[in-house]
Amino acid sequence: MRRPQILECPECGTPGTGQFCNDGCELAFMDRTADARRPRMPRPEIKPPPTELQRKMQSEADKLKNWDFKKDGWRGKRKKKKKGKKKHDGFEFKNPFYKSPAWKKVRYLAIKTYGRRCFACGATDGQMHVDHIKPRSRFPQLATCLTNLQILCADCNMGKGSWDDTDWRPKDTASVPDVTPAH
Repeated sequence: MRRPQILECPECGTPGTGQFCNDGCELAFMDRTADARRPRMPRPEIKPPPTELQRKMQSEADKLKNWDFKKDGWRGKRKKKKKGKKKHDGFEFKNPFYKSPAWKKVRYLAIKTYGRRCFACGATDGQMHVDHIKPRSRFPQLATCLTNLQILCADCNMGKGSWDDTDWRPKDTASVPDVTPAH
């Protein structure tokens, strides 16, 4: 016949046959160790203060967010037409969005932020396009969002088409603030 193994109570240390000598010791042990079993809350991430460029970009983003589309529309405030001959450079945009002040501001901000270099092939000469990563036809809400824009040369952008949503930007552009204007 086997003898029962003598175990000590983890709370008070008295010998016994079970894990705890009584319910009081078990409850005391559970209260004492409850903190060790509780999940710890993650520490808040401490972000470094914004750089001068990030502050300027955020102020431009704030100005763009305050654009009143209901009042001014995509085209901006209407100006009185001047009488006389119409002057243009020979190229007409089919879509009025590309003439809007909101697009012009966010396009300028993209060129200022990312520079004049094609993200796909690295070209610096020739015509550069500010491309929508996710196309405006499927994502109209991202039309003026700086995080949805990239700089591509004309050849890369025309070859890309609206079916491809490849992000050619370097991975260090994650700190760019979101510049989606309020509608």
